[in-house]
Amino acid sequence: MQIWNSESGELFKTISNEHGGMILGILVVSDDKFLSYSLDGNVKLFNLDNFDCIHTFDHSSSDLIELISNEKLAISYYDQISIIDLNTDECLKTLECQANCMKSISNEILATGSKNDINIWNIDSGMCSKTLIGHDANVRSIIKLSNEQLASCAADKKIKIWDIKSGECLKTIENDTNVFCLTKISDTKIIAYLEDKTLKVLNIETGNCLQTINDIRQFDISIY
Repeated sequence: MQIWNSESGELFKTISNEHGGMILGILVVSDDKFLSYSLDGNVKLFNLDNFDCIHTFDHSSSDLIELISNEKLAISYYDQISIIDLNTDECLKTLECQANCMKSISNEILATGSKNDINIWNIDSGMCSKTLIGHDANVRSIIKLSNEQLASCAADKKIKIWDIKSGECLKTIENDTNVFCLTKISDTKIIAYLEDKTLKVLNIETGNCLQTINDIRQFDISIY
């Protein structure tokens, strides 16, 4: 892993020999801690002050992770999601679910995407409270727009805006190619990364494309 200064563009620190496979993602837990997970199946917690590995989680055979709060973590593996206490490494709850992607909506609500559907889970009860139906292929990315709305994209070339409470699809944005991932810019704008290696800035209220950036080769897009 490499730590960069975002203002100067200079490499600040390289962390070596902590993972045995390609790193799949990094999540900031707090001002002084971050998580990383990799193809070796391990989820590790690091201290940002000295970049030491504080803990390797016991429940770490992971395909996907999502930070629910600075105290709880969701770890997905095959057909289940474990809700883990970050302080004790205890498994608080297990959700019986196969997820391609997931997004924390609140401390109590988790959204997961599977083949064609999006499931809304109550974390405390471990029960699926609602299923959002409308995609025609695998759901690839979910982002939280607000506590009431989320956006999703799938291998059907569609981006959908949903009302979480009612389960209603509020808007469908059609694209020429498949959409790999989404990132929120503001309450009315999102970025979509498409299969043709373009980034599109979209107005979610009108569905209009505001800007297209070509020849982008980065798969995951983050806004700082």
